Amino acid sequence: EDMKKKNNDLHSQLIQMTEEADALKEVVTLSNDQAMQFKEQVTTLTLERDETITEMEEVTADLAKAKQDADNERLSFIQRDAAHIEQMCNLEQRLKEEEKNATE
Repeated sequence: EDMKKKNNDLHSQLIQMTEEADALKEVVTLSNDQAMQFKEQVTTLTLERDETITEMEEVTADLAKAKQDADNERLSFIQRDAAHIEQMCNLEQRLKEEEKNATE
């Protein structure tokens, strides 16, 4: 009788331990699934970050080119303006000389 009770107790413990092991196994499986999901998310985020960096580098290059083009255009305008001013000064000088020669 005592042996039968011990046997039943051990059997109950074995069932309980098996249930606990199954529960732990399920937790481990879920944890592994979550880890895989996190790994996929990290991979996706890394790719998105790399694409964003590439886009930023392209935008930065485009901005630098646009600034250079604007600087070149500004310089060209200044040079044209300076040439016009020089022409006007020369014309004014010639007119003064012609007026001077006409009055002499």
